[in-house]
Amino acid sequence: RGKGAAESQSLAGHPNVTREQSCGSILVSALTLALFSLLLLSPARTWAQNTAETQAFGAAARAFEDRAYQRAEREFGEFIPKFPTSERVPEAVLIQAEARYFLGRHDAVIELLNGRLAQAGKLADQYSFWIAEAQFAHGDYTAASASYAQLLKDFPASSQGLAASYGQAHARFKLGDLPATIDLLRQPQGAFQQAAQARPNEELVARGQVLLAEALFAHK
Repeated sequence: RGKGAAESQSLAGHPNVTREQSCGSILVSALTLALFSLLLLSPARTWAQNTAETQAFGAAARAFEDRAYQRAEREFGEFIPKFPTSERVPEAVLIQAEARYFLGRHDAVIELLNGRLAQAGKLADQYSFWIAEAQFAHGDYTAASASYAQLLKDFPASSQGLAASYGQAHARFKLGDLPATIDLLRQPQGAFQQAAQARPNEELVARGQVLLAEALFAHK
């Protein structure tokens, strides 16, 4: 800015420079300064927003990791409308829903995730899983069974495949549907057995085997 002003003063005082030329030089300098300021401030503003976004998400995530679910639920709820264009919004919604789940607010989990499912992107299978989990925890075993089954159909490669296959069988067991429970857990080509073969040391595999034994015993 100082250089532009100095050049304008030099031009204005030069005997061969007209008033119009002097004013034109000042105008060019002013426009150059305005453009430079715009280019300089825009990245800074974006950087500041990204920093605030990262800090806000990190604080809420740490609260969740510390099992401060009430705080995590509140802070993620504040993050979403504050940074609506953030690429982390789907993740924030998911963790907020999980916080609600651990607070026992199962209806609120289902409402939140169903309302955002269309924007879930690559987290769609996780949204579907927690909807099913909330339905099961709420005692709506029919809906939970259907949701687990839909997840397995729509996302056969989901990381939640084992949990969903066990959840579906458990929901059928809760409904007293012993033949379906046995079939879901025992079929070699079924989702549970396929997932169990891939991850034999998982706790859910052992739980599925115990559930199968219970169902077989009850079914004589």
